[in-house]
Order: sequence, then C-alpha cells, then structure tokens
Amino acid sequence: YLLYSFSSEMVILFAIFLTFANTGSLSLTHLGLFNKPVDSRLLATIFFMYIIGFGIKSTLFPFQGWLVDAMDASTPVCALISLVVVQAGILGILRVIFNVFGYQLVEKSGWGLSLAWWAVITIIIGAILAIRAKDLKVLLAYSTMSQVSYILMAAPLLTKTALEGALVQIPHHGFIKLAMFFGVGIIVKNAKIRDKGKITGIFRRFPISMAAFSLASIMMIGVPPFAGFVTKWFIGTGAFEAGEPLFVLKVITGALLTGGYVLPLIYWIYFREPPQPLSFNEAHWLLVVPLILTVVLAAEFGILAGSWFSPLTLSKVAARQLLGVR
Repeated sequence: YLLYSFSSEMVILFAIFLTFANTGSLSLTHLGLFNKPVDSRLLATIFFMYIIGFGIKSTLFPFQGWLVDAMDASTPVCALISLVVVQAGILGILRVIFNVFGYQLVEKSGWGLSLAWWAVITIIIGAILAIRAKDLKVLLAYSTMSQVSYILMAAPLLTKTALEGALVQIPHHGFIKLAMFFGVGIIVKNAKIRDKGKITGIFRRFPISMAAFSLASIMMIGVPPFAGFVTKWFIGTGAFEAGEPLFVLKVITGALLTGGYVLPLIYWIYFREPPQPLSFNEAHWLLVVPLILTVVLAAEFGILAGSWFSPLTLSKVAARQLLGVR
C-alpha cells in the first residue's frame, strides 16, 4: 500500500505543480482554475495525471493490486480500507472534475466520456475477478473495485440525475459493503473459513448473521426497492439524459455480473450440505448487532429514498451545487 500510495501522491503532486505553473493559483473554485488559454495537450496531460494519481487510490484498473494485498489485514481494517481509503480517491477525482478543471471544460474536451469508459472497464473486470476469487475477503475487495467505479462512470456524464446517482452510491455502497464485511468477519472469526467453497450449509449455525449477510448481498446486485436499485436507477436515467443509452446496458451488465459472485454464496450458505458436522455457533451479539444495524440502514436508504433525511436527498442538494443549478 505504501508503494502504491507514494507513487500516486507523486503523480498528484506533479499535477499540482503543473496546475500552479499554468494558472497561478491553487484555490479550488466552482468553475475551475483553468480560465485562461492553455495548450489542449498539456491540459489533457494534467487532467489524466490527476485521474491516474487518484485512480490508484480508488482502484481503477489496473491499479487494484494494493487493495487485494491489503485483505491480509483483520476484517475491520479491510472494511475501513475498502470503504474510506478507496472512496477518498473517488472524492479526489470528483474534486478534480468540478473544482480544478470545472465540469464545463471537462464536458467540452470529452475527457469525461473517456473516464466513464475507463470506469466501465473497471466495473466489468472487477466483477469478473470477484467471480473467480476463492478467498471471501479478496472477493469483497474486487467487489469494491467494481462497485465504486459506478461513481466514476456516472459522474463524468455530467447530467444532474447521473451525478445524483454517483453521489448517493458513496453512502449506499458504503453501508451495504460494510454489512458484507461484517458477515464475512463473522465467518472468518467463528468458523475459521476464508475459502468461499467451504461455507456450505453454515446458515445452520449462523442463522441470524447469514440472513443479514444474504440480504446485504441481494442489495448489492440492485434488487428493488433497496439502496443498490436506487443508485442504478438514477445512474441509468442519467445516462439516457446524457444521450448515452449504451451506459444503461453497462449498468445492467454490471448488476448481472454482481449476481454472478454473490448469488453462489447464498446458494452455498443455504442449499448445500456441509461436508462434515459444523462445530461452531452463532457469533456473539456484539458482532451480530452491528451487522443487523447496517443492513437495516441500507434497506431503509432504498425503501425511504424520498424522505428528507435519506442520502438521496442530500445527494440531490450536492449535485445541484456542483452543477450550479437551483
């Protein structure tokens, strides 16, 4: 992680030097810093230096290696890395689009569409790698790589609805993935299992925690009316508004691939017989309660998406501010 992080920070720092050299300022503004003519090739170079720098942190393909290696840490630390560190990189890219360059320049140059396609590639490759993964924590790492890239697919489309979907994916994915990490943490701690092929029939010993884990997994696919569906609906609608209907197909493809790595887990947990009698029991309530709370919140974010206190409402406010509309 230190090697990847140091490399990304050096790229970002050099991009900052070039930004100051060509603008004379580092004060982020709503319209961006590049208000005077700059060579288009230099502008593109600076933009994609920022994207590569923050893309290493946000696991854009092919920069996901550090996240997979980090899964050797304890499960709570893995959850922290997958959610906070990765999504901090995503927020960095959003600030570059809207506050360093300004979305008008990004839209005019066509860089946003290039970034969106890069994100599509990451969504698909991340999901395929998750399907192939044997280790439960590595599977969740690849899932994070795939799911956070929805943000980078939607935001550069620069429509209000797509941006709302991108922003609300941050808390929606955060709570769903946190619940999944809690569930995997219970399996690793109590059953001493990390191989996904060995979780057959464990619902008999973990009835409450596996029910919550399975519900979180279904939410990740995008089944209505839960949080994952709300995100994908807004991103798909925003793609139509941007005149890019092909991205709707990519959203559907991503959802199907997500099902390809979470539905087998549910099948093995509930419908496959364990090879031998299970010697463990349900986890301590201090481990089960946080799992249940995160699943309930994630479900509420979808079911009550129109309420004044939902993440979607806050995302709509933030999207209007970023685009400068009332």
